[in-house]
Amino acid sequence: MRESAEGLPHKAARSSRYVGMVGVLLTAVMILAAVGGTAITYRLGQSAERENALAINAFDLEGALRQISGNLQLPSSEQTTSIQKDTQSLISAGRQSIGLIRSTATLSPLTKRAVERTTAYLDSAEVDARAHTSATPNEVRSADALGDLVDQVATEAQGSANAASVDERTGGIAILLVVLALVAAGVHWQGRQRRRSAVIASQAEGLAEFEAMIENSSDLFFLTDAANRTLYCSPSAARFFGMSAAEVCDAPIDQFIHDDDLVKATDAFDAVRAFGTAGPLDLSVRHHDGGWRTIEVMANDLLLASSGHAVAWHTRDVTDRRALEEQLTRQAFEDPLTGLANRALFSDRLGHALSRLSRSTRSIAVLMLDLDGFKSINDSMGHDAGDEALREIAARISGAARPGDTVGRLGGDEFTILLEELDDATFANEVADRVLELVRQPLLIQNVNLRVSASIGIVVSDAYESTPEALMRDADIAMYRAKADGRDRRVAFEPAMHARATKQLQISQDLAHALDRDELALYYQAIVDLDDGTPQGVEALIRWHHRDLGLVAPNDFISIAEQNGLILPIGRWVLERACEQAVAWHSGSPEGQKLTMSVNVSGRQLNHDSLVPDVRRALAVSGLDPQYLILEVTESVVMSDIDMVIRRLNELKELGLSIAIDDFGTGYSSLAYLRQLPVDILKIDKAFIDAAASGDPGGDAIMRAIVHLSEGLHLRTIAEGVEDARQALHIKALGCQSAQGFLFSRPMPPDEIGVFLAASTRMAIRS
Repeated sequence: MRESAEGLPHKAARSSRYVGMVGVLLTAVMILAAVGGTAITYRLGQSAERENALAINAFDLEGALRQISGNLQLPSSEQTTSIQKDTQSLISAGRQSIGLIRSTATLSPLTKRAVERTTAYLDSAEVDARAHTSATPNEVRSADALGDLVDQVATEAQGSANAASVDERTGGIAILLVVLALVAAGVHWQGRQRRRSAVIASQAEGLAEFEAMIENSSDLFFLTDAANRTLYCSPSAARFFGMSAAEVCDAPIDQFIHDDDLVKATDAFDAVRAFGTAGPLDLSVRHHDGGWRTIEVMANDLLLASSGHAVAWHTRDVTDRRALEEQLTRQAFEDPLTGLANRALFSDRLGHALSRLSRSTRSIAVLMLDLDGFKSINDSMGHDAGDEALREIAARISGAARPGDTVGRLGGDEFTILLEELDDATFANEVADRVLELVRQPLLIQNVNLRVSASIGIVVSDAYESTPEALMRDADIAMYRAKADGRDRRVAFEPAMHARATKQLQISQDLAHALDRDELALYYQAIVDLDDGTPQGVEALIRWHHRDLGLVAPNDFISIAEQNGLILPIGRWVLERACEQAVAWHSGSPEGQKLTMSVNVSGRQLNHDSLVPDVRRALAVSGLDPQYLILEVTESVVMSDIDMVIRRLNELKELGLSIAIDDFGTGYSSLAYLRQLPVDILKIDKAFIDAAASGDPGGDAIMRAIVHLSEGLHLRTIAEGVEDARQALHIKALGCQSAQGFLFSRPMPPDEIGVFLAASTRMAIRS
């Protein structure tokens, strides 16, 4: 084999010289063919040009003859001077055409006869023209016959020219095809010869390169015989086993393979003998330092593929790759912070649990858990403290579940538990109660004792037709119901919850089109002075005339608008419409009787940078004096981000309007912050009005405290939800200045509230 390889370069050189000689010969043949073809084509082209020239001159001569004959046929009296000049000019042109025809190298007998007769005719015509003699009938017939003869000459010449032109094109195409065929044949032959030479040359190079590749490759190559004895090992064996290639070849191959993989290795030997190939498969092999490496193995039987008598094994070290794959697998299915199952793994296990329900009489349960108020830990102590708390809570939740249950973290502070093989559905409640109790226990984070709680939604299923997505959705719905019911509790899912969630989704989707469909409307409720019952202003309250559901109250859609961001365009619409309505009422009211317009502002609006520009635009477009606009913000919104709220309220106050705190007393506001807030009005929550009027212990004291606080801060007070005269008299006695509620007016459309306000104002003036 080595000798054959050494002879290959000489064979390749001879082949290359032979290819070069043949290439030169083919080039010469192609040049000769091209030159000869060009000469032939040129001659054909010259012939075509001559015949074309003869035809043109003959046609010109024919025309001149017929015009001369026509002129000479005129009576002598009609042969004017201009006609005589024209005849002489035509005779000269005819003689010029005869001269051009005679200049043609060879003339046919027909052409010669036509030239001679035409020359004689022109001489005779010139004599007649000078004598002003008219042509006789015989002369006319002779001229016509001569014209026909010249026409025959022209037609014959034109046919010869066309034939020569066709011969020229045909010859050129034929010669081009011959040249192209020679080129194609030459290229094809040379390509084959070059490929043959390249194959011969590459065989020698390939043998050397293959040997160098095997010797220097980082992969391990070895050969075994039919008895599984090692015949050859590449030098890279030192990296795989920490031994020289000779030492590896001398040792039995199975001494390096891990005991757990011996059966797999034996199966690979059997497979390669039976099918000629095996692998790829992973094997663990012992390194000389005592450690274990993972190698990927592939084998081919050379006896089947060539004339060899061995099995070739190609192996590569994949230890690091397999470790990385395992790490990626853990990352794909394991929460990196807590080590619990992530969403993907939890959903997969839930799917398998559902599939097993078809073969079981037991049920499964999914618990969805969300921590209450966990955001405050991150906000106050940082995310490191939050992560530490999540790890501790994850451990507690895992401790509340059974060893075979799946506990997962979906993200943030949301956890899930999958309970399988339940004989009694109430067991899920027991697990939830244990989780709630464990989560309530104090958390020692960064030497600070923290307390958190959890809201848990539970869904139990014994139907394998359910889907993981449906169960997790239902558990999530129940969990949010637990939060809405007060948090730190568990709630079991009921079908009505899903119907309510579906309805909320429908409301959310329909709400997106409510403005475009002109379905929103503003109702107004009067705010009166408790001293004389005079209307001081109105509060704008939004209503939704749903095309299918009828009149939808704000409580059913405002929170949804907050969640999906629609509160911003809706709030902008309310501002603009309320300001326009206030201006309309002012234009028709007596001087000094202008009412204020109160508009509620949500937390999302207050946090958005567009609020101040929106208010400024609504005032400018409507023309409303800012002193008649009151923006109401709930106390809970005010205390959510006090620094931002103070900044935003100051920006609004610069526009000249008033600020009211709505539902005052329910948000646990700090008196220090209240002193800093640029507010003008406190609207006292209905709960305090009811408590004071009903004689509830402490009710009067709280009302007096709020009133005195308002007086000290120079704020006006408005009592909300006043429903009967007894309440009105009581809170007036306690010092409250204004009120609103069903006692005075219900929320009404603009036309109805306008009539009510006008009547109330007239009554107050008369009294």
